[in-house]
Amino acid sequence: MDVPFYITCKADPAVLALLGSPEPRIYPFGTAPQDVTKPYAVYQWVGGNPYNMLNCRPDADQISLQVDVYAPTQSKSTEIAKALRYAVELQSYLTFYAGDMRDEPTKLYRTSFQLDWLVNR
Repeated sequence: MDVPFYITCKADPAVLALLGSPEPRIYPFGTAPQDVTKPYAVYQWVGGNPYNMLNCRPDADQISLQVDVYAPTQSKSTEIAKALRYAVELQSYLTFYAGDMRDEPTKLYRTSFQLDWLVNR
């Protein structure tokens, strides 16, 4: 499923200022380089369903994405999460704030949220 999350974020000046330009440090889950510059964000498809209609086949799917932001400080993690949310909220729906935590092995702070996106087939 090709969700336009990265492309939408890449077009936002605030995201580029926080996560790098011209290619922001936003990666599909499991693909961030081992020595990636901090801060960075990852996203993954966590669910969804067809956008069903009675008179025809679905022409879109509702896709749920989880976004996780990793940063050296909690304030930076929250700032980046807000910028990502602002960049995509005209094209998607924020559905869940998953909270904040600190990853003990890396000592990075994580802010997570989930959003739903309608993706045309």
